[in-house]
Amino acid sequence: IAKAVSGEHKEILCRLGVREVVQPEMDAARHTALRVNNPGMLDFLDVGNGILLQQVTVDAWTGKTLMDLNLPNKHKVMVVARKSREETKYYFVPDPRTPLVKGDCLMLVGEEKAVLSLSP
Repeated sequence: IAKAVSGEHKEILCRLGVREVVQPEMDAARHTALRVNNPGMLDFLDVGNGILLQQVTVDAWTGKTLMDLNLPNKHKVMVVARKSREETKYYFVPDPRTPLVKGDCLMLVGEEKAVLSLSP
């Protein structure tokens, strides 16, 4: 594993056979840009291959159920966990019939473009 200071540096390291190259400054910049451009996003984790795990706060989806939203079929995004404002822990595989409440936190997983296109 090696740290690169630029895209060109990363390319050189890869050509030299380094298996994993990190760019912490670029990662931090990307993280900040995504949070600024996506209101309601609390945090995210890029799990690789274009897949994103994102924590969001419910606003526009207030009163709807996960069944109503039909995210897997319409957007190829799944809600893997839910936490109400009053709770301190997430509940995995949330009941799709329970109406969402403003301020609920949801963990979404899916292709980056699809996840970032949503406005919860």
